[in-house]
Amino acid sequence: MSLTIDRLTKPDLVPAARVLADALHDEPGFASVVPDDTRRADVLNVLITILVRDAFPLGNVRIARADGQVVGMAIWYAPGDFPMTARRQLRMAPAMLSLLRFGRSTVARLGQMEENAKAAFPKEPCWYLAALGVDPNRQGQGIGSQLMRAMLAEIDGGAARGAARSAAYLETGEEINVRFYERLGFEVRERAIQLAPPPGPTHWTMWRPPAGSRAGHDPA
Repeated sequence: MSLTIDRLTKPDLVPAARVLADALHDEPGFASVVPDDTRRADVLNVLITILVRDAFPLGNVRIARADGQVVGMAIWYAPGDFPMTARRQLRMAPAMLSLLRFGRSTVARLGQMEENAKAAFPKEPCWYLAALGVDPNRQGQGIGSQLMRAMLAEIDGGAARGAARSAAYLETGEEINVRFYERLGFEVRERAIQLAPPPGPTHWTMWRPPAGSRAGHDPA
């Protein structure tokens, strides 16, 4: 397999969003908000496309390409880019309204997840990994690790667009992912935070200190 890590380009936006939506299909929080598998696939395709279109102009979305095909994507926000500014919210409003076709209760629960994520977001400046996903048919091949290591190296080395050499933050709803991120220098910050509306599952939040203040971790 010939794998490369690149910045997201406009021609790859739609296929990359589709890959990420497929990858997040079984994420516990989304599964609790939209229990029906088919309906959840449709919701995620719209929701992830909105997220990618917001993050793309900011310049910190990375894709993994294998043999010419997009097989994974990581959406990062630089310090100060999350939560979304009022101007970006206004730009995304028409697309967000399109979610109403899936029902007001679904939109309300997705909105609650977003508000909970904002409330839990650290006050300290940090990079935010908003989403990471790999084509389900390609998982277990180290693609996610390479996506993460490439961007973490940019952040640590000062090459990333935005504020480099800063801390990094993420949330995850699966314990297996906690081990994955720990190997990349992240530490558990909170073990049971309620991002999904009750009775949905709890999530872990994780924190990676800035380069120069960590011991025993090397993202390279």
